[in-house]
Amino acid sequence: MIDKQIPEALARTQAILKDEMASSNYNKYIADLTITSHTDQSISLHAPGQYEADWLNARMGKIMSQHFSGILGQPMEILFSANGDPGPDLKLSKGRKADLSQAYGETRASIIQPQKALYITNYFWRHWRPLLGKGTTSDVVIACRSLCYWNIKTGELRNTITTDRDEIAELAVCSPSSVDRALSHQLVRMYFVRKKIARVMTDEGPRNHGLILKVRMDDPLIPEHQKLHKINEPMAWVDPYVPE
Repeated sequence: MIDKQIPEALARTQAILKDEMASSNYNKYIADLTITSHTDQSISLHAPGQYEADWLNARMGKIMSQHFSGILGQPMEILFSANGDPGPDLKLSKGRKADLSQAYGETRASIIQPQKALYITNYFWRHWRPLLGKGTTSDVVIACRSLCYWNIKTGELRNTITTDRDEIAELAVCSPSSVDRALSHQLVRMYFVRKKIARVMTDEGPRNHGLILKVRMDDPLIPEHQKLHKINEPMAWVDPYVPE
């Protein structure tokens, strides 16, 4: 019976989200979702690409799970995958997933998904955080990275993002003005995040509309270590059009 209800649940959820989300986000992430597979406890939805799948798993999984659970009348976990990737698996059956499942316990692992970690080196924690001020500034750098995608194995990198300071402030648990100060920090601008203002044309002329950020995903050497080891950090990660 539930098999026949799932397509209707997806359509109803999409209709709800269409009214709740910005049209650009809805069209990019939600409109083209299709059903890949399902169990009695989970439904896998196919996203247009891996970046979109990662974005959806990070931000929309809980919301869509709540919608599907309410429509279907039973608890349901919504997972997203792309390009033939089976995506997160509640059973966490192989390799590192199995190790993490054993460490966390299968139910907790299915919720926490510890295999999906944000890349932060111990070097960043021990050496960059003190230089950046330990608190809000380093949190903003990490928040910006969380919006990007970097597959170390394949080299796939998507580190130019369009966002706004409110979104970053929510992720970094700080005020929008703190985001502004962090993104203006000299070391942040030089080594981690470059920004420019996104503008849109209106009847009254161009208006500011969020931020376009270029985010460095790997950790550079701190200036002291560059001097000590005679290694200059390359700045090739910055696109020419992104202001310093």
